Amino acid sequence: MLALALTPPSAAERGILNAFAQRGGVVIAGPSWGHPPAGDRYAERPLGKGRAVVYRDPDPESVARDLKDILSPREMGVVAFNVPSVITYTAGFGPGLLTHLLNYSNSPAESITLRVHGRFQSAKLLLPGAAPADLPVKTEDGSADVSIPRLPLWGAVLWR
Repeated sequence: MLALALTPPSAAERGILNAFAQRGGVVIAGPSWGHPPAGDRYAERPLGKGRAVVYRDPDPESVARDLKDILSPREMGVVAFNVPSVITYTAGFGPGLLTHLLNYSNSPAESITLRVHGRFQSAKLLLPGAAPADLPVKTEDGSADVSIPRLPLWGAVLWR
């Protein structure tokens, strides 16, 4: 949960954010949260089953760049590698997951790797105007990876 603009959070806001973190969530906050780091961009502090990430001087670009390091694949649902111009969205789909990929670049994205938390045995690449294609799934440490050779504008991966 992003709470960067709270200056400082009210008692009620802090209570809501603390409860979220206590249940396993990640709160990303600015220096008004308290005890910002002196030298690093941000510092992580455990809160129950979750944690607070406190930025010294948050700006949207640095926070966006740091999210892959701050959030694990379990918290994000899916992590895409090698693709700065692809937005992903993953949702439950029957017994599996469906990951949508939107490429907002002027050229196709190539050599994409997707990692999703969970045990999946198969994955199909769905592209407009093409038959579904099987993707080899590599599993390790409770996560599954697939490689997508080329993504024009839009596509999806169906995990089973």
